[in-house]
This record gives sequence, C-alpha cells and structure tokens, in this order.
Amino acid sequence: MTRTAATRRAVLSALGIAATSSVTGIAAATTSQQALEPTHTVETPGAQEAIVAGDGVHAFVAVGDGIVTVDTETGEVVARRRELLADREGGPISGYADCVCDDGMLALAGRINGPSEARNGIVVFDVSDPTEPRQQRFIPTEHGIHNAAIAGTTVYATAAGITPGSPIIAYDATDGSELGHWSLLDADDGWRDVWQFYRISHDIYVDDDTLYLSQWDAGTWLVDASDPAAMRAEAKIGGLSRAELAERERGNTASYIEMPGNHHVAVPHPDRPLVAVGHEAFEAESTGITGSPAGITIWDISEPATPRRVQSLAPPRLDDDRRTTAHNLSWRGDRLYTSFYYGGARVYDLADLESPTLLGAYQRPDTAQFWTAVPVEDGFIAASIGGQTAGGESFPAQLFVFPEPDEEGSPAETGAWPGNPDAETNQVVTATPEPTATATETPAVTETSGNQPGFGVLAGLAGGAVGLVRLLGEGEDE
Repeated sequence: MTRTAATRRAVLSALGIAATSSVTGIAAATTSQQALEPTHTVETPGAQEAIVAGDGVHAFVAVGDGIVTVDTETGEVVARRRELLADREGGPISGYADCVCDDGMLALAGRINGPSEARNGIVVFDVSDPTEPRQQRFIPTEHGIHNAAIAGTTVYATAAGITPGSPIIAYDATDGSELGHWSLLDADDGWRDVWQFYRISHDIYVDDDTLYLSQWDAGTWLVDASDPAAMRAEAKIGGLSRAELAERERGNTASYIEMPGNHHVAVPHPDRPLVAVGHEAFEAESTGITGSPAGITIWDISEPATPRRVQSLAPPRLDDDRRTTAHNLSWRGDRLYTSFYYGGARVYDLADLESPTLLGAYQRPDTAQFWTAVPVEDGFIAASIGGQTAGGESFPAQLFVFPEPDEEGSPAETGAWPGNPDAETNQVVTATPEPTATATETPAVTETSGNQPGFGVLAGLAGGAVGLVRLLGEGEDE
C-alpha cells in the first residue's frame, strides 16, 4: 500500500502531572546494545511533537506558539514561525503541541488543553521549501485538538471536548471546510453508556484511506476514510469491550489512567500487517497496585476481525518516581523508534517478532525527557520536552539528533509490565545485565470480549489526574 508522508505520534499530555511510583531500587543503565550519543542537540523552547520534511533532512518542531525548522545535518535552526496569530483576538496561539506534514503541506494543531478563551484550530503552512515555511490559512475550531493527521489536503483532528461522541473531524486544508466526522457512537450507539474519557479520541494515524484511531481504553479502531463524509469502522484492536467499560464507575480518574487499555498511539508497519500500539499508564495511589510504567504491544492484523497480540516490549524503569511510560513511536522498515519520557529513546529491530532486539538506547533522565522519536535520512531525531533532574532542577527542551544504530543489538526486554499477573517475565535493566527472557506465546485475541490475554490490571495514575480530564475536554453532557 502507498504510505503517506505523515509521521505520527500521540500524546496524552502529562506535562502537568507529577507521576508517582512505588517501584524503587531499580537502576537505569544500558546493556550490550549500542549506547547512543547525539550528533547534535538543539535548544527548542516549548518543543513537543517533531516530524520530518519530505527531504528526510529538515525537522519541524511544534513549540506551542508555532513551529521551528531544524537542519538535522548541521544542527541549526533555519526557520522560526512563532507567536502566530498575534494580530487576532485571542492570539497569539499557545499550547499547540502537534504538527503533521504530507507532500509539502504542514498542519499545526491545538490547543492541547482543549476549549478555552485562547484560540483553538489548525494553522496550515506551505513547507515545500522547509527552510521557508509560509503560513497559508488558519482553520478555527470550537474544540481543542490533542492530535491530528494529514493525507493530501485533508486534515483529521481529535475533538475530545465535543460530547457525547468525542469524535475525530476531517477538514479541507485548502478552504477550512468540514468534510465529515466519526466517533464510536457511529459504530455502535451503545458506546453512549461508557464514560467519555474511557473511550476518548486520543490520537490519529492515517495510512492511505485508513485511519488508526487510538480510543484509549476502548482500543485502536481502523476506520475507512476514503470518503470523509461517510467514514466507517472496519476493525478494532485490543482494548476493553463496550460491556466491560460500561460497568466501570463514571468519573473514576484512577481507572482512566491505569491499565488495562490505555491505547495512546497506534502506528502501522510500512509493509507488514502489523500495528505497534504505545500504551501510557501512571500510578494510582488509591489502587495500591504498582502499575506503571507501560510499554508497547505489537499486533498482527493479517485477519482484521481477529487481531492477535504477538509481542510486548517492556518499558525502561528508573529508581526514582519520574515517568518512563511509553509515548510516541515511528517505524522505518522493521525498526521501531520509541520514546519513554525520562526513560529515554530506544530503537528496536522487529524483523524477528519472536526475538526482537534493542539496537540502541539513550537515557539521560537529568537532561532529556522524550516526547517522540522519528527517523531521518541518516539516523533519527527525538524531541525532549524538558523537565526536572532528580534533584529538582529544571533542564530545557531540546531536539536531539542521533546516528542510526548498528545492526547488532541485545535481546529486547519483553513480556508483561508491572501490575500484570505474569510481570515476572520481564527483565529489569540493571548495572549488571542479566539474560533477557524471551516472550511467551500469546493466544489469538478476538474483539468480542476486548480482553488482552496475559494482561491484568495495570494500575497507573499520576498525581493531579483531575487535570488530565480537563486536558482532554471540559465537561460532559451525557
């Protein structure tokens, strides 16, 4: 299938969250895989999402009030477009965390925090010359935008603040008109019985005419968008069933943040019938269960009606309470480029799903907290959103440029995650590396139940989780 140039990510914004963890005494270290060192680090204040231009060299970084362009070969900022819409009421924009690009068109979308007095919408740029982005138009919206995707001149945006559906909406980037929308209620109105935040529209990836929609605890949905005015569901990957989620207590923020579920981002393999799903989980002190960090699952969708979870990549862990749960990821061939907040950036080789290898890793929790990792022509980039050291001192947001790891690596940590019945199958990275356990065989998964075999309850809640509900939408009128 022909693949669009849109590079995807996702974000459950944890910027305002002080994640807590009861896991202690686990040291951060590297094993025999390549310990990566950046060729360039570029200060990019406000950095969150980063994508790569069609030339494979220039990177665009969403920085809240605009974008910056970085030449990844020289490590130089070659263009800045900041304080956008400063001349309009409610401007300049702020909190714009996501940017997507396809065939010389870039869309910067926000605000990530949802509806407010500030402007929400999509800023469209002509980036046919990456060093001279030219703003084309602004598409105002009545909803905040957490994440977006673009294919040709169609921009898809999450609209989590719209109740009761929490839809995704398609816009024509050339004139700003609305082309269509889709939500779980279109697939089955019975989803109305599920609290909106358990089925929130969190992220979008577009591949040809298929949307991969991360619907949090409701799993990943494949939607045919060949006609944006008549989008329809084709398959569901993982997550919990409608019946299971309907039994959950509404307004239970701990259940919202903790596993199971937590489909944060889903990205299809470029050539194989595989989808990588990044999960994001935080500790919920009220549950008394060690449930974070969460990792990445790999799904075989060769038979879309019965997707199978075929591998799980365990997240790194630190000996303090800073978050190392999975965040955004990207494919290039069989290599998976991943980010884990303070847990660093990692590159895996998944050519052999039964024996995945970790090719390279960079983990410096006192200097980097990674939001995303994306391949470029001669390596990959990883955007660090800044953060705090173990001692509480702040460090700045930066774009890191890394060389491509070598072919040789070490066995990847696989298996379940903390809080799962078979969590002992994980191997923890320590100063003295231990042999890595191989993944156990996973039985087929059907979507009649929505259960993921081998996965129990992963309790993950961050302090200030009430802010997350506000983050994805203000109120619910169901």
